[in-house]
Amino acid sequence: MAWSIDMLAPEAREHYLVLGRRYTVHQVLEQVNKALAAHTMYWAELAEDGFGAEEGQLLAELCGMLYAQVSVCSGASHARAVIKQTHVDARRSARQERRSVRLLLGVALVKLRDGGDTLTALTVKTALEQTKRLRSAAELFTHLQLLHGALTHPVVVPVIATRGGDKATRRLVAARDALTLATRENAGHPEVRAEVEVREVIEGVLVSLVRHASEAARVASRRLRLPAIAESFRLTHLAPWRTRRKPATQEPGAPATEPPAGPAT
Repeated sequence: MAWSIDMLAPEAREHYLVLGRRYTVHQVLEQVNKALAAHTMYWAELAEDGFGAEEGQLLAELCGMLYAQVSVCSGASHARAVIKQTHVDARRSARQERRSVRLLLGVALVKLRDGGDTLTALTVKTALEQTKRLRSAAELFTHLQLLHGALTHPVVVPVIATRGGDKATRRLVAARDALTLATRENAGHPEVRAEVEVREVIEGVLVSLVRHASEAARVASRRLRLPAIAESFRLTHLAPWRTRRKPATQEPGAPATEPPAGPAT
C-alpha cells in the first residue's frame, strides 16, 4: 500500500512538520540519497538492527514523492506569483484611470456650472465627493463604478466629447474589467501554503528515517566491527542537534547537560 500523509495522526503530522522545517529540501535530499546508496550495500546488515527492507522501501518511496512535491510547489509558487503581479498591475492601472477621470470630471463640473445646468453639475460633484479619498483597495472598484456613472451621463458626454471623453470611458471600463478579473483570480487561486506543508511533512518523515538508519548502522558497525557501515550512513548533510544550555544553577565544574540521543522514529 502506497504511503499517504492521511495515514498520519494529527500529532504525528505536526511532529514531522516541525522536524521537516529544520532543514532545507536540498539537505534532506542529499542525506536521503546517501542513505539509499548505502542501503543497497548494507541492507542485510541493517535488517538485524531495526532498519529492514520495509524501511528501505519507504525511504525510496518518500524520496520520489519529495522530488515530485518540489516540482509541484515550484510550479504553484510561480503561478501564484504571476497572478499576484497581475492583480498588482490591475490595481495600479485602475488607480491611474481613477485619477484621470476625476480630473476630466472636474473640468466638466466647471463647464456645467458656467452653463447653468446645476442639476447635472450636482450629479458630477456628488461623484467627485464620493471618490475623493480612496481608503482601501476594496473601495477601488466602487470608485470606478461611481465615476463611470458620471462619465456616461447623457448631459456630461457631449461636454467632455472634445476633451478625450470617449477614450477616457473606454480606458476606465477596461481598467475596471481587468481589476474584476484579477481580483477574482487572486482570491480563487489555491494557496501554495498547503502544498508546501505536505512537502515539509514528507521531509520530516525522511529525516526521521535517515536518523533511524544512521542509528541502526552504528549498532551494526559495532556488532560486526565494520566502521564503514556507520560511516556510510553518517548524517553529513543534516545539521547536528544543538546541545542544551547549561542550567543557571549549575555548579561550577559540573558536567554539561547531555544533548538528546536522537528523536524517536
